[in-house]
Amino acid sequence: MKEFIESYWEVIIAVSALLVSVVSVYFNSKALKIQRIHNQKSVTPIPKILINDHSNYLCVFLKNVGVGPLIIEKMVVSNRVEGLSGNTLYEIMPKCPKNISWSRYLASYRPKRTTLSQNESMPLLEIFIDKQNQAEIDFQKEIREILKGTEIRLKYCDVYQYEEPSDYSTQLTYFSRDFSEVETSYKRFDLINENYY
Repeated sequence: MKEFIESYWEVIIAVSALLVSVVSVYFNSKALKIQRIHNQKSVTPIPKILINDHSNYLCVFLKNVGVGPLIIEKMVVSNRVEGLSGNTLYEIMPKCPKNISWSRYLASYRPKRTTLSQNESMPLLEIFIDKQNQAEIDFQKEIREILKGTEIRLKYCDVYQYEEPSDYSTQLTYFSRDFSEVETSYKRFDLINENYY
């Protein structure tokens, strides 16, 4: 055995180096694959439809609660109960009565791609209601009636996922709750006078 090692020591070293190289390449490729998956996951967006519904304020907005940019490919809004559908919530809402107007809304969604960065939100529908005005209270009830059967569906992707968009959908069933026992008010804070109004 000693004679064999002395005769072929160069071959043994070369084969050992080759084996170490092959094992090293294998583990490096595995590490690169794990790093690539980590990089993709570290910029994953998470869309979330958030709702503020009070006796004097109603708002539905889309927020990116993930860590990467949310690239919206398509948005579809539908209410099967009422037989309504469109690209935005505004398109399926009833016409505002006289002297009532929306505070903010997304009027149409036509661009190929809209991007929301981390923690950025986009209002889909917002209105302030005067609790002393019966017409506004009735209009708020009409809005809630439509919203409670509404579904919002998004096709979105992240920066790595242009070819295979993901789907997100949510039902706005929150608006179907009973309001007879719940009375909440939304208060805005006036920074100049430092009080709520």
